[in-house]
Amino acid sequence: MKTQSDEKQLRHGRIYYLKWIWNEYRNHKTMILFLLALTVLSAFTAVLFPMVFKYIIDSLVEGLKQFQTGQITIDAAKSERNKMLLTMGLGPIFGGLYPFFRAKMNIFFSRCISVKNSSLKFSQKVINSF
Repeated sequence: MKTQSDEKQLRHGRIYYLKWIWNEYRNHKTMILFLLALTVLSAFTAVLFPMVFKYIIDSLVEGLKQFQTGQITIDAAKSERNKMLLTMGLGPIFGGLYPFFRAKMNIFFSRCISVKNSSLKFSQKVINSF
């Protein structure tokens, strides 16, 4: 049985793994940039969602006050309400795009790496069946 110090001697340094990752992903720069942009957008959406939710609630309350004082009509109040509720409903849809594209890219990269490193060359039909 190998000791922990023996295991550490067998491992490569971090630079080795970074170079390996870069060599695997080098041909897919546009996909990596797309994923990076989606990561930033997803983080931005997650942070801003409570602030947008507060704005929507405040706008609904303000619209109700304006309707009660007679400053706007019922149709204008409904229109504002519908816009705000639509905005609230679309937020989670955009938040769900990142995990979807991340999963698709993981599948794509795992397929590329497994085909590249496999000793047997399978047809695309065989690979897609797994």
